Amino acid sequence: MEIKDYVRPVAIRQMTTMLVLGYVKQFLAENLDKDILKLEWKFQSDTQNWVLENDNKIIYQLTPLEIIYYAQKFMRKRN
Repeated sequence: MEIKDYVRPVAIRQMTTMLVLGYVKQFLAENLDKDILKLEWKFQSDTQNWVLENDNKIIYQLTPLEIIYYAQKFMRKRN
């Protein structure tokens, strides 16, 4: 294994988080019957939560524990 082949754990965690946020946004769009796919997730550093908001109004937020839960749920579903 070479250095260039090594993927840092932080990069893996970040990639997994972004995948989960995408899955959750898609799931919400289907269930809320709203066009939220164009909205972007924002990270709130003070609470460590990811927030999906529209016109400064929070539509949905995820805590770090919820991201772990959804990661396990969606990754298990894909396999």
